[in-house]
Amino acid sequence: MTLEYVANTDLQTKWTAVPGSPPTRYATGYVQITRQGVSETVSTKVKAGGKYVCTTRLDFAWAVAPVRKVCPMSSSTYNFVAGTGFLMATATKTKVEGAPVLRENDTGTCTGSWKLKVSPYTPATCSCTVKIFDAGQTKVKAQ
Repeated sequence: MTLEYVANTDLQTKWTAVPGSPPTRYATGYVQITRQGVSETVSTKVKAGGKYVCTTRLDFAWAVAPVRKVCPMSSSTYNFVAGTGFLMATATKTKVEGAPVLRENDTGTCTGSWKLKVSPYTPATCSCTVKIFDAGQTKVKAQ
């Protein structure tokens, strides 16, 4: 197990479409945990780089309606319908308040559905890999 930076509430994720998904591209830059549709577990006691440490997992729930929580991917030929996914902490030796910490380079998967923009509005499924590419701090590492 390698040492990686501990993720705090300034972490950012990068999304990459899995081959075979609808023709999508990354639309909104990097996704921070403050983005609507992202939920996380955050320590109430421990900080790294001046911000609270994220533990256990990140959850993603994207939808178009009734609440606009739009997927960070876009397509010129498909309309996004909905998607969900999660990213689990991989730290095996470092815990905060009894939970493993999220770290830079932790990865997860998000799956969803799209619909062709023109008739016959054919549905399509998608899958993305999500990765913490920036832990939000560069002072504390964990294993």
